[in-house]
Amino acid sequence: MKLGVLSDVHADIERLHEVLRRFEQVHHVDAVLAAGDLVGRGENPDETLSLIRERGVIAVRGNHERMFEEDARISAQNREFIKTLSYDWRGALGGFRVFLTHGKPGSHGAPGNPRWGIWRDHVSNTYLDMMLCELDADILITGHTHKTLFQRVPHGCVVNPGSLCRFYAPRETSETYGVLTLPEMTFEVYDITLPVSNGASTPRPR
Repeated sequence: MKLGVLSDVHADIERLHEVLRRFEQVHHVDAVLAAGDLVGRGENPDETLSLIRERGVIAVRGNHERMFEEDARISAQNREFIKTLSYDWRGALGGFRVFLTHGKPGSHGAPGNPRWGIWRDHVSNTYLDMMLCELDADILITGHTHKTLFQRVPHGCVVNPGSLCRFYAPRETSETYGVLTLPEMTFEVYDITLPVSNGASTPRPR
């Protein structure tokens, strides 16, 4: 099974169209997961939300979604869609327990914090393994930092596909997305700025 993983779209509708096309035509993924911050910064929030919703992308809200719950530029249908998004999603995919969130998961069942991310140089493998155990998950998918992350630990793996958007902010964008393959639990990061050739795009070194 292949999972297409993206985060921090920030209403970059052109990039979103392209990565969804690649997921379908190049990578042939079975499901797509989006780790929040679907909107914010970009000029096409309504179109972005419509595309996410219409394509059946499994998505959670990030810190930017809250600002658009009552935004007049967003259709009533998409405002309601934002309100249905939770900060955390958990489910079984390919026989694995997946936990999807934007920022840092909460402890002992508490809600996560979408404004705090998991930075690789701030955490140990032991900490990540304990986090998976506490979440009762095999795979943790997160975003927010705009930095890619893939770490295998005894109880599974932690994944961050980086940021898809082209917009620079306090955290510069990585302009990347990823493909997680199960049951091998391998993760490839791809640069959205590189062209697709010969039916496949080249993985980007992490």
